[in-house]
Order: sequence, then C-alpha cells, then structure tokens
Amino acid sequence: MTIPSLIPPPPFDVDNDPQSTAQRWEKWIKRLDIYLEAMGIESDKQRRAILLHTIGNRAYDVFCTLEETGKSYAEAKKSLSEKFAPEINVEYQKFLFRRLVQADGESIDCFHTKLRQAAELCRFPEGSVESEIKSQLISGCSSAKVRRKGLTEGDILLKSLLSQGRLEEVASKQAAGMLKSREGANAVVAEDAEEEEDVQAVRPRQTYQKRSAVPAASGAATSAAPSQRRKLQCYRCGRFEFPHEGGVCPANGVECRKCGRVGHFAKWCRAKGNPSENVKHVSAAPDQHEEYVFKCESESVVRKPVFSVSVNGVPVSMVADTGASCTMMSEGTFELLSPRPKLRDSDRTVNAYGKNKLNVIGVFDSELSSNGESVTEKIYVAKHGQTSLLSCEASQKLGLLKIIKPGSVSQVESGGPVDKYIQSHPELFSGVGRMKGYQVKLHVREDVSPVAQPHRRIPYHTREKLEKEVKRLEELDIIEKVDGPTPWVTPVVVAPKPKNPDEGTIV
Repeated sequence: MTIPSLIPPPPFDVDNDPQSTAQRWEKWIKRLDIYLEAMGIESDKQRRAILLHTIGNRAYDVFCTLEETGKSYAEAKKSLSEKFAPEINVEYQKFLFRRLVQADGESIDCFHTKLRQAAELCRFPEGSVESEIKSQLISGCSSAKVRRKGLTEGDILLKSLLSQGRLEEVASKQAAGMLKSREGANAVVAEDAEEEEDVQAVRPRQTYQKRSAVPAASGAATSAAPSQRRKLQCYRCGRFEFPHEGGVCPANGVECRKCGRVGHFAKWCRAKGNPSENVKHVSAAPDQHEEYVFKCESESVVRKPVFSVSVNGVPVSMVADTGASCTMMSEGTFELLSPRPKLRDSDRTVNAYGKNKLNVIGVFDSELSSNGESVTEKIYVAKHGQTSLLSCEASQKLGLLKIIKPGSVSQVESGGPVDKYIQSHPELFSGVGRMKGYQVKLHVREDVSPVAQPHRRIPYHTREKLEKEVKRLEELDIIEKVDGPTPWVTPVVVAPKPKNPDEGTIV
C-alpha cells in the first residue's frame, strides 16, 4: 500500500501570545502524533528527528538549551512539554474562562468550541464541565433569545441550548436574505421609474413675453389653477412632484449604487467619492504615520499573484502586491486564525484613493512563512475586507516576488543567451547608439513659414555647464556646428535635473 505524502504541521510559534503557549503546544504535539501515525513512521529515531526538524528554528534553539533531553522521541517530547506546558495556574485559567464572550460574527458552535477548549485548562471536577460551559454560554452569548431561554428554563440541557442557538442563527440569515431580495425587487421598479422620469424630462421649449410696464391686476396672480403651479423637486428621486402623492417617495427603501446607502437614487447621490470601492493595493507614508490604498483591480484580470502564506500556523491565501508597503488582512480571514492573535490599536491610518479612511479594527505582529523562508510582519486588520494583501517588502523577503528594473542588463543571468550576445558584440552595448548609413529627413509642411526665435539670455551660473555639455555632444557626433544663417532658429533652454543639479538637460 502506497502511503501518500502529507504536509507536516507548520513550525511551532514560540513568541506568539505567551498566555496560550501551553494550549498551543498541546494542540501542536497532537497534530504531530497524527502526522507520524498517518505516515506510518514507527522508528523511534526517525520520530525524534522529525520532531526536532518540524518544531522550527526558535523552538529548536530552546531545545538545545534544555538538560536531560535523552535520546528517544518520548524523552524529547517530555522535555519540550515541560518547557512549553509547565504547571497550569488553574485559578487564572478559570478567571480567563469567566471572561469569554461571543465575538461579533462568531457562530454559537465556534463559541462553544472555544469554551470547551478553555474548560480543559480549568480542570473542573468530573461531571460539572457541561454545567460550567452552559453557564458561561448563557452569560457570554450574543443572542438575547438564547440567554432568556437559558435563564427561564434552568434544567435545559447544553445540547438543547446549542440547537436553539443554531435555529436563531439560521432564521436570522434567512430573514436577511428575504429582506435583501425584497430590496432588490424594489430597486428594479425604482430603476424603471427613474428611466421613465428621464424620458418625461424632455419638455417643449417655453416662450416668455416681456414684462409689461403696467402692473397686472391683483387677481391675475391667483388666477392660475393649482395643477399649473410648478412643484418642488425631490432631492431623493429627482422628480418634480414634491410632496409626493400619498407621501411615499419612489426612492424609499432603494439602495444607492454609488454610496450603498438606502433612500435615494444613484443619480441624485450627494456623497463625495465612492467609499464602497474595493481596496487592493497599499502604499505607506511613514513620515506622516499614514497608509494609502489604491484600487487597480479590474474584471478583466484573470490571474493574480496569490500565494499560500502560513500565519500563526494557519495557511492563508494572500495577494503579493508590489504597490503595498504594509500587509493587510480581512476581518473574515482574521476570525479563522486559531489561536486568534490579540489586536492592539493601530498607530497609523489607512487611506483609500481620494483620502477616504479605511476602518482598521486593529493590528498584530505575526511570523509569516512560505517557501522555507520566514519574516516577522505587522498585519493590519480591515473591517469588511475581502482580500488579504502581502506587502512588497515581505513578498521579496519570502522569495515570492523579485523586482527587476526594466532594461537592466545587470539582472540578466550570467551565461544566458543575452550575456553571450553582449560578450560577442561589446561595441553595440557601449556608448551612444547610432544608426549608420541613413540620413534622417524632417518632414515639414510646405505652407508653414520658418520661424527664427530671438536669443534668450543664459543664466550666468549655467553657462559653464552648458558649454561643457555642448562640447560633449559635439564629440559624440550627436550635434554639429553650423556656419551661416539657418531657416529655423530655436533658443536654448537649460533645465537642471532635480536629483542632480550639477547636470542639466538642454531643451
């Protein structure tokens, strides 16, 4: 029987969240035992070697400092467990257990799993684990109906309470989907009404008479019928029918396609910019403590530089962005990390194109690994994000991207076909390139008269540099001196280069 090649667990992160080191180590060593059993490795020597190879550089450095590590797999495993999972402070673990609450967007099953993992470290008496988990579930759940049911029915089982929570979550999602479908139908009707209004907006041209010198009779001003008076224009739907008949605006309940808000058509949207644009590319301004985001994704792009990067041992699909100076992660991806890193407030702001600030809920430090390389990176978590971005610097350090300047000969691999051409014809790749045996003809329209512009005074501090440049161009046979009058005369303008003031461009 052929055993398939399986991917071993990622290296153990020693420095991430010291409070959960023991829990993470127990989970990691269990995954390693499952991997060894699946691969059919029974040799104790091989199992020990795989353990020391898989734990990573930082954990191996810690292993080298331990005493009495033995020579077997069990002894090495025991030494590392005593280091990373020492005696647990039960009272402190109970304190952490009582503080657990259901996070926004977290399902009740995920919350229950988190409570059960924390209860293992609390060492509750046998038989009371289910009761403790049920009590904390009632206290920390986000559903008021589940909490009310748990308080009113004291003898309810944990299994029944979880079933009630699942029903509430499914019902909420279905109700939201029905509401969204209803709003979509209203949007189609409102769009048809908006197109009809555009057609009706074409009115015949009105003619006006000059104002008479004799004032009109007092009764003429009120003789017009109420239906002929001009109505006000509604700033939500754009119709000249305000107030609307029945008091209901056609744009009521319609979602704007520009800003995403409800209550007006996109044609009459007053929002500045478009904050609903997808954020894809990031660049930084460290001096101003700001991050800038640019959108350069289109529907025509088929292939993206997407790579699998290990974040805290969890493989995450990230887009390697050459225009990003910081790494960003969506909130949905952050919720999938286990254990979930602790977020801290960001000391920088992230701006979208047009100076629109993004909603960054926090930042955390993590070690990213891919292709055998690792780098410590600061990751910003964006609320309602869709794609996780890998900064340009991190992409290069992980070996995922390589920046090569266009036309750079130095980047060509030695011994390649281009290098052979350069070595065999060195005269073609040095100096100024010129076309020989061909005279260029300047095509000028015959009906255009030549223009001789007057001479412009050259600044005194640039005269010496100009003379040197003209002499250099003559020696290179790029320009030549002309004796006598010429039909076309253009004055010389010296434009110093901003990065190198000593050099200049002759225009």
